[in-house]
Amino acid sequence: MGQLPQHAYERPCECPFFEKLIAFGKRHNILIVNDNPYSFILNDDHLSLLSVPGAKDVALELNSLSKSHNLAGWRVGVLAGRADYLGHVVRFKSNMDSGMFKPVQLAAALALQATPEWYENLNAIYRQRREKAY
Repeated sequence: MGQLPQHAYERPCECPFFEKLIAFGKRHNILIVNDNPYSFILNDDHLSLLSVPGAKDVALELNSLSKSHNLAGWRVGVLAGRADYLGHVVRFKSNMDSGMFKPVQLAAALALQATPEWYENLNAIYRQRREKAY
């Protein structure tokens, strides 16, 4: 399992690395899971491991509204990938929990309708913080 970038203040991952990672997964018959919660934070290019040709054969990708929409703690996210891989996760997960509190689901649905200005404003705040930190 990977997470690139590992923190919002790091340099975003570049596609050649993702291509090498997918090739590695195919060569060794390994399912790769990329945790990508910072894809909308301080990134002009919203990179996804699944954008690499053939990635769906060997990869799943997680994303979260925790970072990009300030819903930390609510555990609202998405798992994307090939249907048969997702089916295994859904079968397993359905034995662990029974769903999410409906107001949180409604808030997440509303958050997903955010305009590009939302991300621009949020990223402006994060850029200021990064400048202070570095």
